[in-house]
Amino acid sequence: MGVLLAAAVLVFAAVRERIWQVAVSDPRRPLLCAVDPQPPRLVRYASDRFESPGGPSFGLVLEDREGVPARVFNLTAWGNLSADSSGEARDREEGLYGQAFELARERWSAYLGATRSGQLGLDPSWETFSEEIVPDQVCAPIAASRAELVAGERLIIGTAFNYIEHAAEAGGRDVFFFPKPVLPTGPYDSLVLGAETTLLDYEVELGLVLLHDIDLAALPSALELDERVAYFVANDVSDREAMLRAQPFFGGPRVTAAGKVQPGFLPSGPWLVHGRDLHPFSAACTRFFELALEVEADGVRTLRQLSHTGRMRKTPRELLLSLVAALGVNSAQTAEGGGALSAEAEALTRQLGLASGRPLLPRGSILLTGTPAGTAFRSPQRVRTLVRALLHLRAPREQWLDDLQQSRRAQGYLAAGDRVYASIQWLGSQNWPVVARREKQTSAAKHCEISSPVF
Repeated sequence: MGVLLAAAVLVFAAVRERIWQVAVSDPRRPLLCAVDPQPPRLVRYASDRFESPGGPSFGLVLEDREGVPARVFNLTAWGNLSADSSGEARDREEGLYGQAFELARERWSAYLGATRSGQLGLDPSWETFSEEIVPDQVCAPIAASRAELVAGERLIIGTAFNYIEHAAEAGGRDVFFFPKPVLPTGPYDSLVLGAETTLLDYEVELGLVLLHDIDLAALPSALELDERVAYFVANDVSDREAMLRAQPFFGGPRVTAAGKVQPGFLPSGPWLVHGRDLHPFSAACTRFFELALEVEADGVRTLRQLSHTGRMRKTPRELLLSLVAALGVNSAQTAEGGGALSAEAEALTRQLGLASGRPLLPRGSILLTGTPAGTAFRSPQRVRTLVRALLHLRAPREQWLDDLQQSRRAQGYLAAGDRVYASIQWLGSQNWPVVARREKQTSAAKHCEISSPVF
């Protein structure tokens, strides 16, 4: 009986994995377990029709074209919601974003009800995006300023090697954390290729933004965490050469700010979905999210990354638990104000920009949860590289970098003229061109600046 039960479990696991493989074989096709309707989706954009003091408008996505906003309901105009007029809202626990999500749920329910009853009519608060103007109107869904990042009022924490296959292709690394203090940019903005950047890499990731402060000494449960965060599509763009020059050829990986924080290195969006709203939808699909990334290079569009969050080594809450452990946070010690941190914990605390003692992740902070397999980067073939380095009388790392430069296009590194398409189930699709500095650029940045904090 035990053997039969074990066999049944193995068969079930294999069948479920095969269903996922079939379901995500085309990232533009809905999953087999897709549910309808969509959860409320919150977008930030520059309105052509309504003025929004203090920054762009909040909108509820009513319709989309393959994950790109096509029609929105202007929540800022309808609900008198803006960064300049909501100081009281920012003082409340949920902040301006919390109010925007409340309005989005209300209007989404009304929209669905009118649709089902056949009483849907034109609404003056609707705005329609043509494909041509989307890149100039849709902002990053998370509003931030350089001053907030510098002051540590907002943190952006990246995660490395959190997907099973990606860890394997990188040589079996452990999960670790690193800072990425760069402003999120729009999902359709051009990424300008720096003159010294030759090994430009992509990483589609599930991102989450905190809508409340998170006390690392008293972490919420998984369900409570969903009440405090919103999810979005992120891309952790990297300059691999800058990173590899700071990394020893032998030993563990090292992520440096030089390779992660160039302007434009965090394409985000197009929209946010609140954890409370997303939970029922993810539960219908065994709580997994599809992730897919394609690159169009030299006129050919190829699939580079394809996975789902069931391949994560750690869930978002488990990542926070690992962060707590890495920082040496102890609830009893921090409550008493005692307990010395290890040198490693102190270094990570400083690196991430956290306050020592009783670290808090302030609302508006971002956690990137890692990327699946399929990036351009691969661990070096060390023996082969050492032999070639000896033959050419050069250091192993320099030989490695030279080999990468010679084969960078074959390995999939990005170049000017490429376009990246990234999507996550329920969270929309982003696509952005890589351009040389002298080329024409698309950007909504000039419309997306904020005059006062919104978290």
